[in-house]
Amino acid sequence: MPRSLYDISPLIPLIEEGFTLLTPNFRLARRIKSEWDARQAASGAGAWHPVPALPLERWLQDQYRAASIQAFTPAIAQLNDDQVLELWQQVIERDERDSKEYHLLRPAGAAQLASQARDILLLWQVDTRKAGIRQNFNLDSDCGTFLRWLDLFERRLGQAGQGTALDCIRALADCASKLPKSRVALLEFDDVPPLYRATVMALCDEVREIVPSGESARRRLYSFADRRAELQTVAHWAANIHRAQPDASIGIVLSEMSTERVALEYLLRREFDCLDENYSSLPVNFSTGIALTQAPVVRDALAALALAGPKIKVRAVVALIQSRFLRLPDAESALTNYFVNRLFEGGSEELSGADLRQAANDVKLGDSRGLALGEHLLAIAGMRELRKPALASEWIERFCRVLEVWGWPGMGPLDSLEFQQVELWYRTLDELRGYDAVCERMDMAQALRLLRGICERKMSQPQTGDHSIQVLGPLEAAGLAFDELWLCGMQASRWPAAARPNPFIPQSLQRQLQMPHASAEREWSFAEGLLKQYACSTAVLHASYCHLQDDVAEMPSALVAQLVHRAVKRALS
Repeated sequence: MPRSLYDISPLIPLIEEGFTLLTPNFRLARRIKSEWDARQAASGAGAWHPVPALPLERWLQDQYRAASIQAFTPAIAQLNDDQVLELWQQVIERDERDSKEYHLLRPAGAAQLASQARDILLLWQVDTRKAGIRQNFNLDSDCGTFLRWLDLFERRLGQAGQGTALDCIRALADCASKLPKSRVALLEFDDVPPLYRATVMALCDEVREIVPSGESARRRLYSFADRRAELQTVAHWAANIHRAQPDASIGIVLSEMSTERVALEYLLRREFDCLDENYSSLPVNFSTGIALTQAPVVRDALAALALAGPKIKVRAVVALIQSRFLRLPDAESALTNYFVNRLFEGGSEELSGADLRQAANDVKLGDSRGLALGEHLLAIAGMRELRKPALASEWIERFCRVLEVWGWPGMGPLDSLEFQQVELWYRTLDELRGYDAVCERMDMAQALRLLRGICERKMSQPQTGDHSIQVLGPLEAAGLAFDELWLCGMQASRWPAAARPNPFIPQSLQRQLQMPHASAEREWSFAEGLLKQYACSTAVLHASYCHLQDDVAEMPSALVAQLVHRAVKRALS
């Protein structure tokens, strides 16, 4: 019999006793709910109460909302992650202008690291107001600079009555004694940050921690010459098992989801013959999608908006002319080809908006003159409001008007994935309304930069069925059960990951409190815990590595080096 992706049998007594089940992530919570519903339906029940399974962070947020509704804690206007990053970037850029002592090449990168540093300090309950802590920060110039940013950031939040999700949880911890006590079970947690643990203990009169259990899997190790050979074998292996046992649950863990997902998806589509008309029939779920900016329909929308700017890249113009998501009926005409050749012959990498407008309207070949491109640019140039600063919310309508001129998202039918991406675009565009709380009036370039940044951090995840093949990152796979599980990229240079201490927190403090990524020992312990969870959740555990990476010899991770080494052909049998 195939395994379900999570065996809820041990949890039944907890559910019957009224425990709330708390998980590390949404994926595991959804799986528990799905298994509970399937069990109830199989028993012949016509109706049943949903199982109370939630990610820990979501449950804490729900508890905070209940506390604020009852006025047990002051209400905080909570900013989302993108708004927090924007506020950090404003603080850093203003401090940079005022101090004149340094110049950051990537303020957005510094904002990301600063936001992560504050989150870690809150999670590990470090009080940066204490004199000893501040002295420790000021011993390092980068940490001292961050402390100055942090003070400015906290002041901005306080003045506006705003906060982050962690500020809400910290406020919840302070009023926990006023709330009714709960009973919770923590499932499949390898590590619970101190703030979360302390808050849960304060909110509950009973907390049970359920650790992974089960027989240790049969373990196999494979080596490959390069990454493509590894992923190609994995795709072939998954397809072979699926054809022989369609109901078998198969897990594939990518150690670098961001760089390997696209390659593996292509190889899986080739194995399952899902590259063309069968594109939507791939029996695979991916735990993460692609950045919204990588979706062609959204990429072209952003590029079309950018053509309203004062300077325009020639290559960007050529790429847009070829877009099927814009209304350019003469895109394949001889006049357009002539126009493109003229652009390249000019030798310039970019043009002013006025020059591009004139060139597109004046181009002539035989009896043909002027392009639809020029008409669109002329219409957009006549929108005077685009030259006036406005609040983020006001730019929504302006951007929509520009895209209407371009006829975006095109006249042709959209496939299911493109339709979902267009819907996500409009939801993302609507999020600009929330930035009125953290941004002053801005010009079009600033508004477009803000929108592009939001889209870069927004994931486009296709809505698919619940398939038996799951492609996951290392954290998403923890706790799920599979008939067979394959871990990719298990070479020593990747697993465990190298230590990556945050540059804005004193390293001595990070090591002392065992903060995430603080040391090689911390990374080893974390990776070892994940591997134990994997081994308990599958009947057969496969692991693979490349023995040559970028012309550098590699060894298997010491965590998997003792696995039984098998020839590649055995993996496919």
